[in-house]
Amino acid sequence: MSDFYRYHLFFCTHERKNKAHCQEHDASSLRNYAKQRVKDLKLKKVRINNSGCLNRCALGPMLVIYPEGVWYQYHNIKDIDEIIQYYIDNQIDSLVTVRKEQFQAFCDGKSINFDIDEQLPRTQDISPILICAWPVCIWKRETFMKSFEDKGHAVFSGNLGFYPVSFLKSIKIYYFNATILFSDCEYN
Repeated sequence: MSDFYRYHLFFCTHERKNKAHCQEHDASSLRNYAKQRVKDLKLKKVRINNSGCLNRCALGPMLVIYPEGVWYQYHNIKDIDEIIQYYIDNQIDSLVTVRKEQFQAFCDGKSINFDIDEQLPRTQDISPILICAWPVCIWKRETFMKSFEDKGHAVFSGNLGFYPVSFLKSIKIYYFNATILFSDCEYN
């Protein structure tokens, strides 16, 4: 497989009677969309396929990405499109999903986004705080591996970008390793 495809995405499109299943979330149409999107973006060495049941029925719709073995619960095509496009447009090495919160915040007893010696600002006038949400993270393989080799860690490596998600999407994570490493994808 490694000679042909760098990434192989298997979408569960299994259907069950009287039980939760990925197809009840329209997994086949979303898989078809992903396949066409990969073609449209001319992503080289990426293959989209159906899979049998991935045995995560209640969490669906699910896909798994190989060779990394990454499990991903997706919500809709808009989420996938926006994240991929943000990654491409911003030429970033690491993309972390965040929740933007606008409120007065403290860390270790000190205000971090307003001056306590001045009149209390309205929340809409405060700079938002970015809270790591983790439903999706994307890294460039080369940058990630170099940072890991140099420092022993690599979550926030290279040119860092943030992708805001809603509160509900930010809590919809089931596996910490729900990440995608991009390396051999070519964008035209």
